[in-house]
Amino acid sequence: MRKEQIVVTGMGAVTSNGANVTEFFQHSMTGQRGITDSPCPVFDTSKLLTQFWGKADSFCGYDPASFHTDRATALAQQAASEAMEDASITRQELRDMGSCAALILGSLSYDDYPIANAAAGGADVRNGQDGQDADAQDGHSKQYMEHIGHPSSYALAMKDFFGVAGACYDFSSACSSGTAAIGCAADLIRSGQCDIAIVCGTDALSPMVACGFHSLKALSSHLCLPLDENRDGINIGEGSGVLIMESASHAAMRHADAYAECVSVSTGNEAFHITSPDTTADGFYRSMKTALDHAHLSPEDIDYVNLHGTGTPINDATELTALNRLYETADRRPYLSSLKTLIGHCMGAAGTLEAIMTVLCLTRQEFLPAHHVKQPLKELGGFSIVPPERGSRLQYALSNSFAFAGNTASVIFGQTGERQTLSGTEADRANALAETETDVADTSAEIPVWINGIGVLTPQIPDIAQWKNILGEDLSCDEQPQPISAPLPGIPAKKVRGANHLSRLVLSSALQAEQDSGLCHDEWEQEQIGTFFSSAFGAVSERLAYEKTVSQGEPDLCSPTVFANISPNAPLGHLCVNLHCKGPSASFHGASPLTPSILSLKNGFCQSVLSCMAEEYEPLMEKAYGKTYQESGVTLLLQNQKTEHSYCRIAETTTCDMHSPGAFRPVSSKPELILVCGASSLTEEMQDALRSHYSGTPLFSTDAVLGRLAGSSCYANIALAAVCLKEQSLPPAILTEGRQPITSILAVGSDSCENLHQVLLTGTN
Repeated sequence: MRKEQIVVTGMGAVTSNGANVTEFFQHSMTGQRGITDSPCPVFDTSKLLTQFWGKADSFCGYDPASFHTDRATALAQQAASEAMEDASITRQELRDMGSCAALILGSLSYDDYPIANAAAGGADVRNGQDGQDADAQDGHSKQYMEHIGHPSSYALAMKDFFGVAGACYDFSSACSSGTAAIGCAADLIRSGQCDIAIVCGTDALSPMVACGFHSLKALSSHLCLPLDENRDGINIGEGSGVLIMESASHAAMRHADAYAECVSVSTGNEAFHITSPDTTADGFYRSMKTALDHAHLSPEDIDYVNLHGTGTPINDATELTALNRLYETADRRPYLSSLKTLIGHCMGAAGTLEAIMTVLCLTRQEFLPAHHVKQPLKELGGFSIVPPERGSRLQYALSNSFAFAGNTASVIFGQTGERQTLSGTEADRANALAETETDVADTSAEIPVWINGIGVLTPQIPDIAQWKNILGEDLSCDEQPQPISAPLPGIPAKKVRGANHLSRLVLSSALQAEQDSGLCHDEWEQEQIGTFFSSAFGAVSERLAYEKTVSQGEPDLCSPTVFANISPNAPLGHLCVNLHCKGPSASFHGASPLTPSILSLKNGFCQSVLSCMAEEYEPLMEKAYGKTYQESGVTLLLQNQKTEHSYCRIAETTTCDMHSPGAFRPVSSKPELILVCGASSLTEEMQDALRSHYSGTPLFSTDAVLGRLAGSSCYANIALAAVCLKEQSLPPAILTEGRQPITSILAVGSDSCENLHQVLLTGTN
């Protein structure tokens, strides 16, 4: 893994108390709140527990006629424009970088309005019938498609806005999404996957989210009061925060300035409950301790902690309990404050906005005051919320983000000087690059990653054993899609009583992969098991049903259990709770989680990873997908060592935009066989690129073997290639004379963020 610095070279922000970074910082320092005591003008709030909202008024770029559907994107694009100007980089320059520029997104509720518009049509979301005639049903589906357009429309809009042709990852780890995205960006840069990464967290005010927190009784009836004994809940805000991150050497080459260094990021899971934090504070403590360990820092090195600090009674007390444990034997404790009392909880955007504030504090050597705390929490103990005197040390700062489904994330930034210039003279840059080349050698290649277990669940294939037996059959899914009964052996019924269908698909395929690998979740070291999950469509049926309740205008009818389970990362939470997984953890909206899973192993953050993709069937999403597809769940159990159960080794991966042949980056070793899933979805130019770069290598489509699995097809293709290598057998549909034995296969697939993934797999010998 490359050791050079990862620096922040540009920032942009839109919040309820500032239209740009300067206003955001100045107003926050002086205590100017963006939260107002007035009905939210975005949707009806009259029957909710609160009338306090953090609405961003000072932003432009959206059409009032499509106010609801474009609001989150408009927020993101305004912040993005500021960040790009701040970093002195243009869209054309990003486009010219090809696959060396990546886009990492984080959000929670940007697609809520399309879901609301779909639910407003009145269709029964499971059966597609509620007494409406066929024309009405078709009109309802058309209305939905006009609004949603694509299952990852937000990601695609932002890719187009930036002109990025490299990897695109869209985090859906609830309120930790923004911080997790920062960690992913740093990992991609350090691993050499890209030179620059744009991190964008955004969320607009949403009636679904508002009604959900109302049902949980988590909304404050007044201005939220983090760190105060009188706190009683959150205020919901909206906004967007964008950071431009890049390697120090790349910043030097383009004469860029650096705000701060991103020293380390940790992600994890409490594995405790879908919505409630573990009051022992073990998960919160582990998040901060892991970030410190990765940075080779001690607790005393941290000068400031930007708390998650939501203002709920349990969250604030638990976070302080974790800090007291972390600093139990320390001689020096950091200063603490929370931003949410000023702008509210901005959900998926919270992590990036709080990271920007943390970086600005480091750069300007100022501490964000803990505004509006009249009666400090008793759990503060020896921690101070009185800002230190000017001139006090502010070298390292930590920012926390904790979320539904147990997701945790902590990031540490280091001060690099007052807008320290990295450019210098030509000689300085040459020396810097020469020194960097010594450190930049990618040692991650020395850490192998093996596929040691596979779980596959489709209507025709209940398990991996049967898949091996019927590989030669035509599994075309042109027939009416069938539901899957997801077996959960060994899991107590009460543990999954509230789990939705998608969560059961994920958990069932993960249990298969665990059994296939010879492991047992009751025996493994919990902190060494990572979990990564992605779904293009998510729990659409449940979300549609929930939105129908919201649309009735009676928030008291909303179920807190249902709200918790429509969170995009709920399946991940059920997985971690039931299989006791506390290692690195993140959820994605449609993007393949394979590369982040691999990097967690190569970074030494864990020893095993359950990496999952799953889709449930929903008629409306079939129209988004463009063809019939089947429910599915595919889990790859990855480990950093070979075992008797190993299928193959993941030798190399590359990722680029599937519509940008110029960004195509082949793997370094020529494979003996190429398996392409969803070949019909690849452009002719990309198919030509594959044939050109791997001239003479047979290329086969796996569609006839795998069927149509929508978002899971990429993982299914990898699983198929892994089985072929282990069994030294190819399905008759793609078998050609003289092609055995096979020692390397390139599995090629795409995801709903329109990434083209190439995964080179080699045999176990």
